Amino acid sequence: TGAINLQAKKDYADEIEKDLLNVKGISDIIVSGAPKQEIEISVSESQLQAYGLTFGQVASAVQAANLETFGGEIKTGSRNINVKANDKGYFAKDLRNIIVRATPDGGVIYLKDVAEIKDQFKDVAGKRYLGQEETIVLNVFAMGDENILTNAEATLSYADKFNAAHDGVSLTVVEDGSETVQENIATMTSNGFAGFVLVLLVLALFLD
Repeated sequence: TGAINLQAKKDYADEIEKDLLNVKGISDIIVSGAPKQEIEISVSESQLQAYGLTFGQVASAVQAANLETFGGEIKTGSRNINVKANDKGYFAKDLRNIIVRATPDGGVIYLKDVAEIKDQFKDVAGKRYLGQEETIVLNVFAMGDENILTNAEATLSYADKFNAAHDGVSLTVVEDGSETVQENIATMTSNGFAGFVLVLLVLALFLD
């Protein structure tokens, strides 16, 4: 949470997710509250006319330059190597310098010359709130034989350190599943001790 925009919160959440996944024993984190990101390319009609371009030419240039192509597999004895050409842009800044067309004088027309390119969120449901504040939520899970108690301890410790090191943004624990586990362990321990005492009393009464 914090008095920052949703994109900044998402950036913090991505950073926190990476940090926590580097903690031994934590292998699964689900981030929610931020719609999927997309890139909007708003082509200017006046700029198209000025450069003698069509919308189709711009679209074709983006499609041709923004590719992720798989080139097959190379077998090398005990290992297989996948060949992939990745020139795919995931942020607006990655697309701004796509060449739309070369000019007769040796110059080039870039996508940024004819369009406004910006990152934005898809307008879909799925936002999360803490009180009235829009938030990003990270769910840290204990999977398989992972220990929920040690995972919770590491996560809470990270939250304390994060909050001490940052102003204007904070991590708030809204649910801690390890508390239920600790209560169950305490109940089992108490019941086990009571049962042990009861057995001793019965033995003392009936076996002299």
